[in-house]
Amino acid sequence: MTDHEDADPVTLLAHDLRTPLSAMKLTADLIGAEPLSDRQRERLSLLSDAITSLAAMTTSLIEDGQPGIESRPHAAKTALVLRSAAGLFAPLAEEKGLVFRVDLGSLPHDASVVSAPAVWRVVTTLLDNAIKYTVAGTVTLSARLVEQDGAPADVLIEVSDTGPGIAEIDQARLFRPYVRGSAAQGAIEGAGLGLASALDVAGKMGGQLTLESTEGAGCRFALRVSQVHVCGADTPYLHDDGQSSGAGLQGHVLIVDDNGTNRRLLGALLETFGLTFAEASGGEAALESLRENRFDAVLLDLYMPNISGMEVARKAREVLADQNLPPLIAVTAAIETVSADELKLAGIVQTVSKPLDPANLYAVLKAELNTPR
Repeated sequence: MTDHEDADPVTLLAHDLRTPLSAMKLTADLIGAEPLSDRQRERLSLLSDAITSLAAMTTSLIEDGQPGIESRPHAAKTALVLRSAAGLFAPLAEEKGLVFRVDLGSLPHDASVVSAPAVWRVVTTLLDNAIKYTVAGTVTLSARLVEQDGAPADVLIEVSDTGPGIAEIDQARLFRPYVRGSAAQGAIEGAGLGLASALDVAGKMGGQLTLESTEGAGCRFALRVSQVHVCGADTPYLHDDGQSSGAGLQGHVLIVDDNGTNRRLLGALLETFGLTFAEASGGEAALESLRENRFDAVLLDLYMPNISGMEVARKAREVLADQNLPPLIAVTAAIETVSADELKLAGIVQTVSKPLDPANLYAVLKAELNTPR
């Protein structure tokens, strides 16, 4: 595993945020499995999408903080990403009495972006600013394809408003850290980091972020990014609905995690799959349970005090004959820190990343529980 001693504070913070985000996401998914009104389900969907987006941002920060490791693509349909961002800000616009328009009508259904978390991050920054600085009138989020000679069309995403606009002298300065426009000075809270961050994120994903504004006549920010095609088999960044796969599995699973909240939430999720479970709060307890009981699968947190999940996997292979060893499935918030070869050598057959996606966990468990051993 990778040594964390030289990791920068932002990377470490992003990693540590994954545990509470995972608990939040699991709780939201469990609530979603209960009967809800349409209004409650709509609000829960907004919450779940926001958590998923924050989790994706932590993944990007961790990948960016690891020298020599290229960030993985997180492609998704553009309309899905933009509707998620719009849904988050619609209540804020309504509260201020603003008209909030979302115009994606000319955007093809399969138009996708390669870095969905980055696009979401830039668009939410732009929407936040537009709603914050617009006192009355309209905020509009729109997207369309822009043709270019000899190459696939780009996706052009625009956020416009009827706010106070930005003086020409301020426009270039606004993209610098800790710089705010004259209209914002002393009137609206802010650190002056949003646009600087948005410009940096746009550049890192190969996009362009531009501004057009006339003082007193509102603003129009435009994000131009490359379009990609997402195969149906690719794992989406956001789901079209929040429904999990439901019950239908049979088996007894051992949950190994030093965090009691994680164990309880994961156990509740397994029950919705039709599974029973036992808990182990650490490596020693897990090995004892494996010696004394029969399990159909083990969900194993990789990072635990005293005995790591990797060490538990290695010792389990020594304690139990291969034919009696249930499939070991790693559950981790730091998949970037361990290689596939290390996992295979330890005897781990599958890996599930935190925050957990119930549909993904269900698919992994279904595959392993149905595999003859």
